[in-house]
Amino acid sequence: MNLAVPPRLRSTHTLLRELAPHLPIADRVLALSEAVSAHEVFRSLDSVADVQIFMEHHVWAVWDFMSLLKSIQSMVAPVTVPWRPPRDAAAARFINEIAAGEEGDDGPGGVPESHFAIYLEAMREVGADIRPITRFLGEMDFGFSWETALEIARPPAAAADFVRSTLRLCERPLHERVAAFTLGREEVIPSMFRPIVTHLAQASNQHGFLQNFIWYLERHLTVDGDHHGPLAAALLEQTCLRTTAQRDESLTAAEGALEAGIALWDAALASMRRDTGPLQSAAG
Repeated sequence: MNLAVPPRLRSTHTLLRELAPHLPIADRVLALSEAVSAHEVFRSLDSVADVQIFMEHHVWAVWDFMSLLKSIQSMVAPVTVPWRPPRDAAAARFINEIAAGEEGDDGPGGVPESHFAIYLEAMREVGADIRPITRFLGEMDFGFSWETALEIARPPAAAADFVRSTLRLCERPLHERVAAFTLGREEVIPSMFRPIVTHLAQASNQHGFLQNFIWYLERHLTVDGDHHGPLAAALLEQTCLRTTAQRDESLTAAEGALEAGIALWDAALASMRRDTGPLQSAAG
């Protein structure tokens, strides 16, 4: 495998559209991706309670994104002693670049912070409940398996199901992980976050408690939308579409990842609809 972006920049959706006329599952993955992108939840953050509920669901996707990424990194750019060069330096650079940004980006305060830590701080500012996610991590630090820690932490049921689906996927072959990562995460993130930023822009100017949340969203729009897209397409093509068997298994994995995402957002929206108050300060 040699990850190289061709002169005509392509997206993962371009690859799927080329496959769709001859492969029904490619058409289904496209439809699911569009359903995630157009989900009403991203246009429904109308109150502080809505933002809190959204973040209390989404933080689990922020966390398990890293587990999926690290599972890919462990194979594309493994840590070995004695060291051996990666088989594909461009693929290793792409995955390492994402990991480096996620784990130590220049944060809102100008100092290195992980995106996860920034998200937790944004949750604190808006008054969202961080106890389930922090207890989950604490229980794993204490030695419990992730399955047991998840039961103890008691996140929203749909978030727990989403995490289970992701972590089980981390045990699947590399091509399935890459498909879920590129099609189920990298491709859809900009279209998920853009309407939230637009919707909350005015409120952010009025309420400082949204600033870290907006920073997180805008940072992902910049990185995932402007740079990672073509590289993700190249990784997908060269890891997942080389043989018929890999292609079918990869698209099936992507289909499952997108369906899990839709279930998560359906549940978040259902919880949000119980609140119709205006967007005001988390302090009241």
